Amino acid sequence: MNFLVWLPLLFFGFVGLSVLATAVVLRAARRAQIIDIPNDRSSHSVPTPRGGGIAIVGLVTVAGAGALAVYGGPAAAAGWVWVLGGLFVAAFSFLDDFRPLPAAVRLALQALAAVGLLAAFGHGWPVLALPGMPVWAWGWLGWIFLLLWIVGLTNVYNFMDGIDGIAGIQGAVAGVGWLALGVVWNDPLLLWAGLALSAGCVGFLVFNWSPAKIFMGDVGSAYLGFTFAALPLLAHAADPRRDLTVLLGCAVLFVWPFLFDGAYTILHRIRRRENLMKAHRGHLYQRLVIAGCRHVRVSVLYGILAAVGWPLAALWVSGAEHAFLVSVGVLLGLAGMLAGYTKYREARAKR
Repeated sequence: MNFLVWLPLLFFGFVGLSVLATAVVLRAARRAQIIDIPNDRSSHSVPTPRGGGIAIVGLVTVAGAGALAVYGGPAAAAGWVWVLGGLFVAAFSFLDDFRPLPAAVRLALQALAAVGLLAAFGHGWPVLALPGMPVWAWGWLGWIFLLLWIVGLTNVYNFMDGIDGIAGIQGAVAGVGWLALGVVWNDPLLLWAGLALSAGCVGFLVFNWSPAKIFMGDVGSAYLGFTFAALPLLAHAADPRRDLTVLLGCAVLFVWPFLFDGAYTILHRIRRRENLMKAHRGHLYQRLVIAGCRHVRVSVLYGILAAVGWPLAALWVSGAEHAFLVSVGVLLGLAGMLAGYTKYREARAKR
């Protein structure tokens, strides 16, 4: 029987497992008093358990390890390093949820996990080959770019997990994107990882929907960032004929609202000469909440924006000649609308 017939059943089965696992974590967090206490930088006002991302980590790890054990393949070496590296990132991020680690220590540990993944991957980003654009050879800079990509997305995803539902919706949207690519390419690792990521995040949202009963915590957000950065490398390792530039482009498109918000906020803070290492509430999604938008509205908005990446990624994968230019045009337009809407809401709130 065609596997696609079973896919909806598997998806909802994974959602059920995620709901059960999150419920167990919620109960344990309450007993162990793993509670996020609101402060002046928080977007919530009620003490709330955290660490719910453990359920997602567990589900994705089991699904990924199972796919590697059953199917193996050319991506097995990099795949197992991703599984172990992801657990490593989740472990020290969970400790960070208890007792915050110095930023330099977190970056060093994230870089260590990234270097391990790149070592198993076996090469850097050799050339920039955008659809319809000239090819540029990176040379040794390709290693640096991939290292920055992995560490950067790990941190951006962590920073963006600041209101109810936003990280879970983004994870579900990106997971569906990778699930679709796994189905199209008949790639077991992408398929099972995408399935577990999307369903795991949907199940978690049952408890994280506003008002949230539990937060994802660094253990979940850092893990998701690391995993979404790793998947294009695993897809290329499984079949080197897949253009790494296209795969990285798909990865960006699936999480582009988070990347845009992170980059926009950094540039905005640099322009204002603010200390980039100091905690803040300057992200666009935070500013929208401060201006009076409900968590649900902001999270759904970001989810819809992320879903625009699906058809754009399809253009890249199909090899459409103007896929890059079309994507840039669409995303610039949507990014400008998001920034403009934020300023409009802030101006309206000040009246």
